[in-house]
Amino acid sequence: MASGKGDNNALPIERLWNTRWAVRRMTMVMLTGFGIGFVYYGVKLNVENLNFNLYFTVAINAMMANPAVFIGSVMLAFTNRRLLFSASAFLTGISCILCMIFSRTGDKNENEASSKKRGSLPQLMIEAVGFMAASTAFDVLYIYCVELFPTNVRNLCVSMLRQSLMLGASISPLLVVFGRSNSSLSFLVFGFLSIISGFLSLWLPETRNFPLYETLEQQEEQEMLESESTDIRMEMGKNLHM
Repeated sequence: MASGKGDNNALPIERLWNTRWAVRRMTMVMLTGFGIGFVYYGVKLNVENLNFNLYFTVAINAMMANPAVFIGSVMLAFTNRRLLFSASAFLTGISCILCMIFSRTGDKNENEASSKKRGSLPQLMIEAVGFMAASTAFDVLYIYCVELFPTNVRNLCVSMLRQSLMLGASISPLLVVFGRSNSSLSFLVFGFLSIISGFLSLWLPETRNFPLYETLEQQEEQEMLESESTDIRMEMGKNLHM
């Protein structure tokens, strides 16, 4: 058995670390959170490396955060959490990589102010869409984490997700500073990490329309029963088609 059911006197936190499936799930959530935290906060700071007016790009990003909350809230009502998160992370990654196409390093002797004055409207639009998708992924991940773990360890799991998000956020400014000399590479790293986070989330179970369990033991038992019933339905379907 994958859980630590043997010690009934153990604290919920101890049971979490003694339950293999919960440890694997928590590790995956934290790795995903690190990537999204790195990208979400890094993309906001990386606007200084866009070929556009800094104040205008900051204002655009601030406005894009509002529809991200609305879209995420609406989509959560009828969309799978895993699908919504991974799709948002993939969109963020693709947008960051596309920003490379419109990133102009330019001649070193070229006047920087005049270059940013001309700007690159396609790059700004793609970056705004990417930031909106990153905001959606950031918000959805919190809801997803709440639903992935039972009540007696939920606060701990959300706190650990928050720590991984903040760890990514604390490291991302280093890449932004490096992007001042090579903006294309900074967009590439942000895009790559976002896509990796989207792929990691595919190994997490879907939680839409599933109940919120009280304990690790209860959740394990119910998920095992659900898995067995799914296998039985699949076998019956195969037999009917034979």
